[in-house]
Amino acid sequence: MQQLTRYFLYGTLFITGGVILVIEIAGSRVVAPFYGSSIFVWSSLITVTLASLAIGYALGGALADRKPQYTVLYIPIFIAGIFTMLIPKLASWALTATRGLGITYGPLVSAVLLFVIPLLFLAMMTPAAIRIQSKMLQQVGATAGRLYAVSTVGSLAGALVVGFVLIPFVGVSRIMTGSGVVLIVTALLWALSLRHLRAALVIAIISIIFFLIPDARLSAASDAVLLHTTPSFYGEIRVVQKADMRFLLVDGISQTIISTGPRPFPIYTETMRLAELLSGDPKRALVVGLGGGLIPMDLHAAGVATDIVEIEPKMVAVAEKYFNFQPGLFNIFFEDGRFFIQQTDRTYDIIVLDAYGAEQLPEHLLTRESFRAFKDHLSPGGILALNIIGAVPSPFIKSMQRTLDELFLDSLVLAESVTNWTNVLFFMSDDLPDDVQTAIAARCDTDECVGHYWNVLRNEQVRIEVDDTALVLTDEHTPVYYWQAAASRDFRRWVWEYLGPKVLLE
Repeated sequence: MQQLTRYFLYGTLFITGGVILVIEIAGSRVVAPFYGSSIFVWSSLITVTLASLAIGYALGGALADRKPQYTVLYIPIFIAGIFTMLIPKLASWALTATRGLGITYGPLVSAVLLFVIPLLFLAMMTPAAIRIQSKMLQQVGATAGRLYAVSTVGSLAGALVVGFVLIPFVGVSRIMTGSGVVLIVTALLWALSLRHLRAALVIAIISIIFFLIPDARLSAASDAVLLHTTPSFYGEIRVVQKADMRFLLVDGISQTIISTGPRPFPIYTETMRLAELLSGDPKRALVVGLGGGLIPMDLHAAGVATDIVEIEPKMVAVAEKYFNFQPGLFNIFFEDGRFFIQQTDRTYDIIVLDAYGAEQLPEHLLTRESFRAFKDHLSPGGILALNIIGAVPSPFIKSMQRTLDELFLDSLVLAESVTNWTNVLFFMSDDLPDDVQTAIAARCDTDECVGHYWNVLRNEQVRIEVDDTALVLTDEHTPVYYWQAAASRDFRRWVWEYLGPKVLLE
C-alpha cells in the first residue's frame, strides 16, 4: 500500500508539473486574440509563472511543515483544478477589463487575473510532497531531487504535448477545461484513497457546479460577425465579416481584406500587380505568404505560373472557402520561405514576399542574407516585390531601403501615406524599365488598366530618404520588433475599435 501511495504521488507530481507548462504555453493563446504574441505577452506570462511558482513553493513548504499529511496535497490540486477550468470562462471579462492598459501592460494584468491562482496552488505540490516523503534528514536530498525530477519530466511532457499536439488541433478552451478536469479527478482520487468520502463528495459537487457555469459573454459591440475560427501552430485564424468587408485575422491582426459587396475597394494586392507589369513577359513567380490568396490568383489570371510557400497548411482551406482562392491552380509548399529558397533550384521572374503581416515580424526574412538568397533565384531582370506594414519616415522603412539598395541597382517604392503606417510596397530589380509608364502601357490590356496604374504611380510613388537612423539589417542585428511596436499597437487598436472585441474573443 505504501508503495502504491508513493507511485500515486509521483503520478500527481508528473500531472501538476505538466499542467503548469500547459497553462503557461496555452495561456499565450488565451491572450493572443486580444494582445497578440508579442514580447510583452511572453514576458508577462513568464513573469507571472515564475512569481506564482516562487510564492507557491514558499507557501507549500510552510503548510507541509505545519501539517505533513496527504490532505495537504489534494486540497491545493482541487483549487488549482477549479481555477484552471475557469480560465476560458473568465477570459473575455479579464481581457476586456484590461484593454485600457494597452498591449504593454494589458497582457501582464490579464495574466495575473487569469493564471496566478492555479499556478500558485500547483507550485505548492512539490515542497509539500518532499516534506511528506522525507522521513529522515539523511533522505531529504535524494527525496527532493527525485520528486523535482518527476515534476520536471511532467513539465517537459506538458510542453511537448501542448505545443505539438493540443494547440494546433484542439481549441484553447478545451485545453484549459480538460487540464482543470484532470486536476480535479486527481484530487478526487486522493480523497477516495484516504477514505475522505465526505471531502470527495464535496469536491465532486463543487466541480460540477463550476463546470456548468457559462462562459462570460460580451455584448455585441459592432455589427461584425465571426464566420470561422480555427487554432493553428502559428496563431488563431479567424474570418470576420462586417457589412461588405471580409477580414482574415491571425491572432487579431488583419492579413487580408476583401469586398463581398457590389462595390470593390482599392487594396494593395492590385498595386502589387506592378511586379508583373514591369517585368517584361514573366513566366514563373513565387509568392511567400498566402494570406487570402489574392496575389497568387492575380498572377495566375495574368498567365504567370505561380508557386506558393506558406508555413501554415490550414490557411489554404480558409483562403479557398472564404476568399475565392483555388489551390488546384498552384504548387504549394508548406514550409518557411527562407528554408524553401535555400533548398530549391528553381528560378523565378517575380518573387513576392508577403509574409510580413504578423505582429511578430519574421525577422529572418528581413535581412541582407535573406534577400540575397531570394535574389540568387531571380532570373535576369527579375523583380523582388515586398509588402511591408510601416510608416515611410520610420527607421524600419529607411533600413529596408538601405538593406535592399546593397543588393539591387533599381527600386520603386509606393505608399498611400507618407506620415501614417500603411502598406509600403518595394519593387527591387537590377533592370527596372527606364520608362515605367511605357512599360505599363505595353502590358495592360485596357485603357482603364493603364489609367489606374499611372494614377497609382502619380499619387503613391515615394522616395525613401536614407539617413543615419537607417541600418543594414543582418542576421546578426535586426531590431525590427522594437521599431514596429508602436505601429503594432496602433494597428491592433484599430482592429479592436472597428470590429469590436466580441469577434476576437468568441
